[in-house]
Amino acid sequence: MAAEGLRQRPGKGTGEGKEASRDELLREVSQSVPESVRPYAEKMIPAVVAAWAVVDAAIPYVLLARAKAEEGYKLIEPYHPEELFPALCGEYTLLNRADNVCCVVGYKHAI
Repeated sequence: MAAEGLRQRPGKGTGEGKEASRDELLREVSQSVPESVRPYAEKMIPAVVAAWAVVDAAIPYVLLARAKAEEGYKLIEPYHPEELFPALCGEYTLLNRADNVCCVVGYKHAI
C-alpha cells in the first residue's frame, strides 16, 4: 500500500516534534505559576511530558479493550450477566467472608 494516497493528519505523529510541542506548552504554563512554585514546575516538565506520551500511546489500546469487552458482553448477553455478576461478587460472597472471619477469631460457623 502506497503512502502517497493517504491523508496526513496534523499532530498524529509520534517522536520529537510532538514531545517538543508538549514541552513548549508546559514551559509556557510554568511561566504563569507563582514564583515560589515555578522552579518545581519547571523540574516536573520532563516527567509530565513522558507521562503524557504514555497516556497518549495507551489510548488506542484502552479503546480496543473497551470494544472487545463490549463484544464479549454481547456474546454472554443471552445468559443474563446482569444477574450473574452480583451472584459472583454480591451479598453471598460478603456473607461467606464474614462467616470465615468469625471462624478465624474463634466463633462457630454463623451459616
